[in-house]
Amino acid sequence: MTPAAQPVSPARGIAAVRAHLAKLPPQGSLTFEELRASYDRAERAFPTPPDVGIERVTAPEAPAEWLRPPGAGPAVVLYLHGGGYVIGSPRSHRHLAAAIARAAGARALLLDYRRAPEHPFPAAIDDALAAYRWLLESAGVAPGAVVVAGDSAGGGLTRVALVPADARRGAGGDRPHRRVRPRAGALRSRRSSA
Repeated sequence: MTPAAQPVSPARGIAAVRAHLAKLPPQGSLTFEELRASYDRAERAFPTPPDVGIERVTAPEAPAEWLRPPGAGPAVVLYLHGGGYVIGSPRSHRHLAAAIARAAGARALLLDYRRAPEHPFPAAIDDALAAYRWLLESAGVAPGAVVVAGDSAGGGLTRVALVPADARRGAGGDRPHRRVRPRAGALRSRRSSA
């Protein structure tokens, strides 16, 4: 691993988050665009390792990024960023999705789903479902090779994206291999049962 690609210790990561948040103006004083731009500046505090390849694509309803850490295998992490459905983007969460993909030995598809209030419910859900279908139908990824993950609002989208897959299970529908739901500061995974 190059020095830039080495994992950050939890204590150092927490300190970096606190330092970044301390620089932000009060949330009530910003427009949505200013708040989003401020949140996206997290990429300065948490850069994506230089050895992770980034390719912008449309998947199919919304822009997305393929993140390819070295040694990535055929598995794919569909990563749905957090941000209360209003802020957050691939820029603010690229480092996190890249770290999860690296740890999983997989590629990541980081979706830039439509956000409120410009795009009200269920736009983000529609984009997440369309991205999952795109992985299966256009990107040629097998359902068993997909891991759906997200933080905060993205964690909610992760669960909602799996509801139709769960409903189709009895009819032999295509289900992702795993879902990852961050809880209480820890990542937990649960193998989908068929």
